[in-house]
Amino acid sequence: MHDITVEIHVPYSMNALARPVAGAILRHAWSLLQPIQGKWVSAGTALGLYRGDGLIEGDTDLDVAMIGFEGVTSALHGILLPAGFTHIRSVHCDGVPMQLAYITSGTIFDIYLHWPEGDEYVNRVPSGKTAMPRSMYDRLVELPTPLGPFTFPGDIEGYLARRYGNWRVPSASKAAYEAL
Repeated sequence: MHDITVEIHVPYSMNALARPVAGAILRHAWSLLQPIQGKWVSAGTALGLYRGDGLIEGDTDLDVAMIGFEGVTSALHGILLPAGFTHIRSVHCDGVPMQLAYITSGTIFDIYLHWPEGDEYVNRVPSGKTAMPRSMYDRLVELPTPLGPFTFPGDIEGYLARRYGNWRVPSASKAAYEAL
C-alpha cells in the first residue's frame, strides 16, 4: 500500500484552455525546461500535438512528464517560479514527488514525474498508477507539431495506444482519455 498525499498550495479552478494562450505558454515553459533531460509532452498534450490537432479542444491543462531525479522539486521551482509560474499543487507517493502543477495566465502546467521500478517507469497519483516499460521513455524523439518541435516517447503510437486505446479517433469526452 502506498501513501499518496495531495497538497493544494494556491486555490485554482479547472477551465478549458484558451488554446492560443496555452500554446504560447507551452512553448515558453518548454524552452525554460531545456536544461532538464528526460522530459516529454504527455497525456492529452501529446495526443493532440501528435495527432496534428494542436491542443485538444476542452482540455484543461498542459501535460509534460519527465524521469524523476534527486532535487527535482527544487530544480523545477528554480526554473518556473522566477518565470512567473505559481506552484498550485503537489502530489507525493511515500514522500516522493509524482506531480507538480503550476499556473500562469490562467493556464495549468502539469509535470508528472516517473520513477524507475524494475523494468518500468512508474507514476502514482490519486487517479491511479501509470507504469510503462523503461524502453518507452529511455528513447525519446523530437517531432514537429503544430506548435513547434517537442519531445515524445520514442514509440509514440505505442504510448498513445497504451494510454488511450483507439487514440486516432477524437472523443467528445475527456473521460475517454483518462483510462490509464
